[in-house]
Amino acid sequence: MRLLMLVLVTLIFSASVQAQILFGGKGGINVSTLGTSGLYKPRLGYHAALFYSQHLEAQYGWQFELQYSLQGARDAAITNGRLAYHYLSLPVVLKLYFKESVFAEVGPQVSYLAGAKYSQPGFKEDKSSEVRRWDFLGVVGFGYETETGTNMGLRVGVGFLNTSGASVGSSAIFRNLFLQAHVGFKIKELL
Repeated sequence: MRLLMLVLVTLIFSASVQAQILFGGKGGINVSTLGTSGLYKPRLGYHAALFYSQHLEAQYGWQFELQYSLQGARDAAITNGRLAYHYLSLPVVLKLYFKESVFAEVGPQVSYLAGAKYSQPGFKEDKSSEVRRWDFLGVVGFGYETETGTNMGLRVGVGFLNTSGASVGSSAIFRNLFLQAHVGFKIKELL
């Protein structure tokens, strides 16, 4: 952990003084589900985030985010049954820039479950105690960023852990899967 912190601090301070640093916000929609078992169907949700973005060189940079995301799934067996997972997430992505405006991004994301609820018409149940609190995901995406800091993009996330907390030998493994579409804007340019 100390080595990771040392590497991060070194990278931040080794970036040239001419590096573009932006602080901003973004938000959009999610399409999420829990694995590919057929027990759940995708559901529509949303996300909102604050971000810190830094160009380290013209071709690459990184972005840190603090994100709220409504994820979950629809119950395949019950027409209006829905799982709602409320996550606070910290994605850290490496951004690779092509032709200055188009970018690809890849990185890890750690998420904390703030709450989980199951609902259907006339019935609601808190499922927070049955869902793993922490989740680790890999994210990959692409997008377009203007010189003014306005950006838009798509991101896919795949969870590495079984959200139900069941052992890997369990017949059904529920992993968070999501597709996010976002629009972002610059709040402040720091350099």
